Amino acid sequence: MTAGSRPTEKSDRELAAGLAAAVIRFEGGAAHQLGIHVSHARATAPIGIYRFVPAAGESSTEGLPAFLGALPSPVFLSHTALRGAVAFTLLTDVDVARRARMQEELNVQRAHLESRILELGIEGTTDVLPELESEQHAVPLSAVRLWCDLFRFEQVGMDVGSAA
Repeated sequence: MTAGSRPTEKSDRELAAGLAAAVIRFEGGAAHQLGIHVSHARATAPIGIYRFVPAAGESSTEGLPAFLGALPSPVFLSHTALRGAVAFTLLTDVDVARRARMQEELNVQRAHLESRILELGIEGTTDVLPELESEQHAVPLSAVRLWCDLFRFEQVGMDVGSAA
């Protein structure tokens, strides 16, 4: 992530959801795309559609930020081997013991971000530029913090570095 500027005003939640959608698109490129569309029971989706399993719903690529932003609680996401299928667990859908462990993972993710911010001397009102391959998203640091609080991706790492 590097310094940048933000062209439009959106809420931190919308921006955090947009970052989460970008990670889903980025990570989905490594999955296998089936040549045919099969039934919902197989949890695959046509190109341009993401299906969240088990039974959390589906979204078009364009609607992905709104779908993620409307979720009622923090969520853990993990790509499957099939492009367009994402495993999905809301914190509110698990028992108390598992919820506590999942919340701790979110806390560790946020603590890592905060320690890197301190190390780099990044100001709290600074805009940052998360980069995911060819996508760049200039967002305020507050949106990146909220992203850490709301979205946890299995098998996806994140770091904050200097632009220099």
